[in-house]
Formats: sequence, structure tokens, C-alpha cells
Amino acid sequence: MKTKHHYVFRQYLRAWSNNDKITVTRLGKTFTTELMNIAQQRYFYRVSELTSTDVEFIKDFVINRSDSVLAELNAGWIDMFMKPQLIKQFLLSRGVHADKVDELMKPLFIEFEEDFHVSIEGGAMSYINSLLKYELSIFNKKENFYDFVYFLS
Repeated sequence: MKTKHHYVFRQYLRAWSNNDKITVTRLGKTFTTELMNIAQQRYFYRVSELTSTDVEFIKDFVINRSDSVLAELNAGWIDMFMKPQLIKQFLLSRGVHADKVDELMKPLFIEFEEDFHVSIEGGAMSYINSLLKYELSIFNKKENFYDFVYFLS
């Protein structure tokens, strides 16, 4: 199970590194470390279970105030982030012991969102590599441009 979740894309940091080592100043101290050891936190992307109050708040505050296209997209985010919770509820409803469910579900709650971000970052690597070579023709296709903007957002 992955415990170190990077909140800054390592490929982004790599531009300021030398052989995957980066010099950092933090709290007045300067040190050099591996990229794996910087801009990361244990379980940063761990998904928390949403209560019905949380979901209603999101719906009232975000979805109901959006136009129909954004409302549909935002509702999709709720559905996606509720998946681990729904799987857990399903297992519990089928009589699987709570301790066993927690054991089975822990990796999913911890890695679910990070894996999602990794897939977005991986999909952007061809664009990043092109940009590093000053090759902008990759953006002549609208789909590529839209994919890259999705990655940036």
C-alpha cells in the first residue's frame, strides 16, 4: 500500500532537480534530498467518507448553483468519490464483519484518489515531454489541447 502521496507532481519538480535530487529551503534550513522525499505527505489523498449532510451541502452549494452541464459534471465527481464508501456499505450489508471490511477497504480509501491523479499525470507526460523540447505542434489538435488543460486543472 502506498503511504507517501505527493501533492506536487514529481515530474514538475524534476525540472529543478539534478539526478533526481533537489535543494530545498524550509524553515530557514537548506538541504538536498531525493524527489521521492519532498512535497509528499503520508496518506495525503486518503478519501474520507461523506455523510448525507456533506453530500446535501455539496449539492446545494455547488451542483444546484451550476448550469446544467456543470451540474452534471459535478454530480459525477460526487458519484466517483462515493464509490469506495458504497462498496464498503455493500459489503457490510452482506454481513461481512466490520473489521474484515475495514481491512479490505483500507487500501482503496488510501489509494483511490492518488491513483486517479497518477492516471491524469501519466496521460499528460507526452505533452510535458513535447513542451520540454519546445515542440508545440502537439497542440494543433484540439483534443490534445483540451487533455492538457484538463491535466493543468
